[in-house]
Amino acid sequence: MRSHESELTANAPYIIEEFQKKVNEAPNEIFLVNPATKAVITRHLADTMSGRLYAYLKNKGIGKECRVMICLPRGELCYIAALGILKAGAAFTIVEDNYVEERINFIRNDFECELFLDMNIFNNAMCEESLKGFEKASDRDLCFAVYTSGTTGNPKGVLHEYGTLKLNYLSYLDSRSMVDTLSFSCAVVPPLNFAASIMYMIQSFYWCDETHIIPYSTVKNPELLTAYFRSKEIASAFMPASLFRVIRDMLDFEMKLIVLIGEPNNGVYIDHIPLYNLYAMSETIFAPLGGIIDKMYDICPVGKPTFDLPVILLDESGKAVADGETGELCFFNPFFRGYANLPEKTEKVFEYGVYHSGDMAVKTDDGRYIVKGRNDDMIKINGNRIEPAEIESAAKQILGIDWCGVKGFADDSRSYLCLYYTEELSMDTQILRSELEKRLPYYMIPTYYIKIDSVPTNANGKFSRKNLPKPDISEYFKEYAAPTNELEKNLCELFEEILSLSHIGINDDFFDLGGDSLSAMQLASALDIDGITAMDIFRERTPAGISRSYAENRSADDISPEQKELAARKGQYPLTAFQLNMFDYQLYNPKSCTWNLPVLFTFDNTAIDTPAFEAAVNKAIAHHTIFRTVLSFNNDGQVVQYIDDTTDAYVKTINCTEEEFIGIKEQLNKPFRLIGNPLIYLSLYETESKLYLFFMSHHIMIDGMGINTVLNSIAAFYSGKEPPMDMFFSYLDEEKQQKSSKRFLDSKRYFEEKYGIKAWCNNLTPTKQVSDNLSDGFSIVTTPDKAKLKYMEEKYHLTKSGICAAIALLTLHDCENKNDVMINWVFHNRTNSAKENSSGLMIKLLPIGVTVNDSADYTDVLKDVSEQITKGIANSAYDWCLENEEVFVNDALFMVYESSILDMPAMKQFGAVSEFIDDPTHTIIRRTSMQILDIGDDMYFMFYYLAGVFSTEKIAKFKSSAEKYIRAYLKNPIYTAKNVI
Repeated sequence: MRSHESELTANAPYIIEEFQKKVNEAPNEIFLVNPATKAVITRHLADTMSGRLYAYLKNKGIGKECRVMICLPRGELCYIAALGILKAGAAFTIVEDNYVEERINFIRNDFECELFLDMNIFNNAMCEESLKGFEKASDRDLCFAVYTSGTTGNPKGVLHEYGTLKLNYLSYLDSRSMVDTLSFSCAVVPPLNFAASIMYMIQSFYWCDETHIIPYSTVKNPELLTAYFRSKEIASAFMPASLFRVIRDMLDFEMKLIVLIGEPNNGVYIDHIPLYNLYAMSETIFAPLGGIIDKMYDICPVGKPTFDLPVILLDESGKAVADGETGELCFFNPFFRGYANLPEKTEKVFEYGVYHSGDMAVKTDDGRYIVKGRNDDMIKINGNRIEPAEIESAAKQILGIDWCGVKGFADDSRSYLCLYYTEELSMDTQILRSELEKRLPYYMIPTYYIKIDSVPTNANGKFSRKNLPKPDISEYFKEYAAPTNELEKNLCELFEEILSLSHIGINDDFFDLGGDSLSAMQLASALDIDGITAMDIFRERTPAGISRSYAENRSADDISPEQKELAARKGQYPLTAFQLNMFDYQLYNPKSCTWNLPVLFTFDNTAIDTPAFEAAVNKAIAHHTIFRTVLSFNNDGQVVQYIDDTTDAYVKTINCTEEEFIGIKEQLNKPFRLIGNPLIYLSLYETESKLYLFFMSHHIMIDGMGINTVLNSIAAFYSGKEPPMDMFFSYLDEEKQQKSSKRFLDSKRYFEEKYGIKAWCNNLTPTKQVSDNLSDGFSIVTTPDKAKLKYMEEKYHLTKSGICAAIALLTLHDCENKNDVMINWVFHNRTNSAKENSSGLMIKLLPIGVTVNDSADYTDVLKDVSEQITKGIANSAYDWCLENEEVFVNDALFMVYESSILDMPAMKQFGAVSEFIDDPTHTIIRRTSMQILDIGDDMYFMFYYLAGVFSTEKIAKFKSSAEKYIRAYLKNPIYTAKNVI
């Protein structure tokens, strides 16, 4: 089995020698790009970083035959880690850190890891001095393992030796000969633990191509993916045919090469981009066969041998078949060591001294091979290898049943899995699907779920997977209902086209009929209607549901957004939930200035054309409706808001001396009369040397982002430009209409079911009662580690605001010693360009509630917060927080994260210095609030509370706990060495 291997690899360079040669040739060339984090790594930097890891491993005694598990976020660090391990001559396996935890633990134990390389270890390694050179491994030293779906119900480890790297190099020479440059930009699309990604990673180390590791959010969106390819001039990409079919019609630009791997390429072709078909598998990590796809084939050949590797077709007795006959595709595979801890399986695949692929193939007259099927149960779904037993094991555990079967099917345009069972299920199949998703990767989730009368058997009475019936798709059709509008008609036609079915009605379920995430993206792309995304298809599933949702969430009239806004400005609208909440708090102390937003901008008047600036301010006032919006009570006693065009909000510059302005400034911040008056105004003052712009608003009318919108308009008008139309009243109209929508009721149900069943601790427990509402507080200033933030944002899909929410929740847990804790999190609610260009208040309050046990891993809190923010925003049509609190009675800890108004650039470009005018009333907005301001490189955590209500000890404990979690989440170093990213 191992003879002649030295002859095979004689002409292939050693991987690290070749990598360092490329580094020396062009050290500053870009090597790795991570669009998700905007990280750009040069060849020299990759060499340096991997040298640090090499030094760390060497100090730990990790070298040849030692095993390291890489568990890092998807991106450039996985490449750096693998490169460092190869320098140490050790072996690795990769799992992305968002992998199912149970699966990670199994692989970690099965691979017998001596080091678990997560972010903490990686951070420590980056503190080492970079070590030059490398430990040169022999071809037969263990190099890496790829874990695939297994026949035992667990993942199966495929072990490879260092000689595999050389075979990989040789097998790619043919495809690279088609490219007219030695180094070019390429895109990595599959998960990094897949065999296809390992193959590409090895190539990147040999050639140092500019490698872009595409984030999943882009991979799953065909428009974003192709737009990225176009904008970054990606020359080569590596993908399964299923993904290529989705994006093929969008590839209207030139690429040097697309490599297709992992599944049949039947019916695949494009005339202006070369397509190369690579035949490979987890047991090779090189391509024994490959070739150009020169036309569209009904059954696409997998190509000819890519280098001098013995390939043979054998019958069941191990004899070579005659020309033109079908046999099992076998070949010489000397550096595949076998399967981890599965000696019998290893022995079986190397029967007769060659590797048995399990693929049945025939050789054509021109020397190419055509794969005609499998001789076992394995199937590939969207390029991913599947063994049914692992899915069956998970399903039996979930359902508590003795038997179920899984079988894979491949049609001309798609492949899919079907799960069979004989007993009545204890749960709906959609719930079963959700439970399976918690245990298995997404590509292993069955499409169809079918009850059969009995387990099919063969002549020996054993279970026969072969005799499991192909699903009858007609059973999944609902009673036919014809389309009732143009959108339903288009959707039915697209369902038929994408799923290769006919006679689809408006109540047929896209996913029940075989749709998946890729085809949902394809559907959304083909539909090309603003307002319908793949997420709408996931949620609504049927033509009728998608159409109904679209109708409910768009204007009933086919008018432009500008026309809609002008029509909305004629109406009266109730206060939004957050506006009404502020109104109630203001009534608690009518003469308070606590909800005022008073900002003073000071200019050098020699740098400003005062008449032109005054004109720009007045144009901005005319442009934004909030300057003419007033509150009143309607006949039902409800507070409403509307535009009063009789209001004169325009300004005229007041001339005064600097001494006079000092007195004026002391009187600027004063209480508003809420009813019948504008709640925002601007004023201008000019002295001997200064021009002052005073911006004053009640928070009920505007927020920080709205202020920025107004300031941007002033800057635009001053520069002779026209800002976009303010769409605030369109928003108010949508909020009003939404109250009677299905989305509103669904959102209400979500919040009540999620949060209405627990007695949450949502604030500090008062020590005593007070009669006033004076404010007290403290602040914590920190300079967060940027790399730490980037890591947290990527790993947990959290913004800074979400990370701060976790800090607030854990602080409340510590201080109150309660497990079920909740805060009210401010969602700024500016989710599209129309909202971003509107000035009025759009804030929503969303609950975030977590259960924290003392023994828990606090990273679970981050995962929980991330999920709740996502689902909370999706259901923000209903204001659960504000429906369930009373002013200063049971209001929750209020947390808001924002960039400081004082740090906004609109006025800075004119040299303005900004400041807040102090609140003369010193009152509190709520019982407790945490405001986080992001200013420059610093974050300011400011905690305000009702003075005298809480003991000194409680406040001290709260501050101490907040500091602890701020350090834990924002200050731990990720890359301590300079210039790492």
